[in-house]
Amino acid sequence: MVSALQRHHNETLIAQPAKQWQAFYTRNGARFFKDRHWLFQENMFAKELEPRQTTATWRLLETGCGAGNTLFPLVEEWKDKNAHFYACDFAKAAIQLIQVITSHDKLDLALK
Repeated sequence: MVSALQRHHNETLIAQPAKQWQAFYTRNGARFFKDRHWLFQENMFAKELEPRQTTATWRLLETGCGAGNTLFPLVEEWKDKNAHFYACDFAKAAIQLIQVITSHDKLDLALK
């Protein structure tokens, strides 16, 4: 049985996701999740997405990008392809983390 306090806590999490994710990334930074370099080894979906024609322009939008743990391995894998990456997240702190990382790596990403 769920207590009234637990129910209130759950409702708050659901009602204010941006606030919750902002608090999460403010507290944890980029330390919580690991980069997903295994995407192209284990995920057949990612292999199917891989651009095969260098003349094609690929655009990838990652919603809920967090600190870029999926985005950066994709950028690394497709760096020689004609690909454009877009990322968005509820948490401004997550976007700020990605902006710091991309400024050091000289990556050009559209972030919101």
